[in-house]
Amino acid sequence: MKLKNLLSLLVFFPIFTACIYSDKNKNRQDIYHTGFLIDSMYVFDLSASIGRNPADTFVLNSIVDRVQFIPLETSKQSFFDNYAYRLTVTAENYFISGGVLNNKIIQFDHVGNYISEVVRTGRGPGELPIIMRWNVNKTLNMLYALDHKVVIKSFTNGDIFDVVFENMPGYSIALLNDGSFVFAKQAGLGKRNADIPYLTFYDSHGKVIRSVHYTYNRDVDYDLPEGEANPNEFYRLETNYRDDALFYDIYNDTIFCIKNKNSIIPYVVLERGKYFPNIKDIRDKDRKAKQIYFRAMMETEKFFVIKYYYNKLLYTDFWDKSSLNVVSRTETSVEVIQQFNARYKLPDGSETILNILNADKDKLYCLLEASEVRSFIDIAEDANPVIMILHLKP
Repeated sequence: MKLKNLLSLLVFFPIFTACIYSDKNKNRQDIYHTGFLIDSMYVFDLSASIGRNPADTFVLNSIVDRVQFIPLETSKQSFFDNYAYRLTVTAENYFISGGVLNNKIIQFDHVGNYISEVVRTGRGPGELPIIMRWNVNKTLNMLYALDHKVVIKSFTNGDIFDVVFENMPGYSIALLNDGSFVFAKQAGLGKRNADIPYLTFYDSHGKVIRSVHYTYNRDVDYDLPEGEANPNEFYRLETNYRDDALFYDIYNDTIFCIKNKNSIIPYVVLERGKYFPNIKDIRDKDRKAKQIYFRAMMETEKFFVIKYYYNKLLYTDFWDKSSLNVVSRTETSVEVIQQFNARYKLPDGSETILNILNADKDKLYCLLEASEVRSFIDIAEDANPVIMILHLKP
């Protein structure tokens, strides 16, 4: 396909773009779009890999250079009494929440000392009754937390302020580097909501600045069996270490990188081949188990970390961007509440399955319960979790 035609395709169909392969390298292709160059569109053949490589044969230690442990201060104000953590990191601070609904977001300094609770519980200005989603944009040095509105905390000047959105479409949100917001449509809503935009962009004041739909007859959604709330896969936004948004599409192997409202770029292709789900599979448990369903992705400079369902298990793959091979694969039961998983040998020689909560350019961040580290760290049995920082090999 000539570059002129490709540009036309990207202009008129910004979400649905075919994968183009070069003769020189079938796994990479330079793509220009609205002034941005993506120098590597990665293609990983998940369908070939899942059958060839047995699970639990790759241990994460092989790509880790060194490890740090940061004990978190344990006090009445800072104590976490549950699992299901979320952790985000800036150059100077750690931000951690616990519980399914993130009942509090606590800020610690770079050595684990308690600083404050960031977003208060309540219904007044700068408060939220429930925190549905939250994240930190490191580029803007801002934390944003979402329920019926977004509460913004600026660490540059200390300001806290609210943003109320027009016709807020859901809870999958990203704050982009230009200060705008993007929301992804929720899945599992059925045909009666097919006209909802798949992506909605808002300015910093909550006003709609762009809505994106698929082309005609592409506004499809799971028509769920009665009584079933969530499909195996859904529309979702994540952020990478550059604070770009990554968009997951239910019926597409392509993951898109979003820099702003005019830049929605094909970035990663996870080829599912014969394991690609169709609309009917969601209604049949046996057929559903035989397909691959994406759940989440994180990115470092050298790796993509992909989480997906297959054969009634939850997999976490580490894919090397250079070799395009899997360097770590871990399977866990879907009943276990985990983020990204990886088998790892601790300094005392014991093996554990890490719960990886965050990825930076060259680091991974986990939380280990005090009981897991007492053999090599002097810490009380009932202490707060310990942050484990995995420095990846250069």
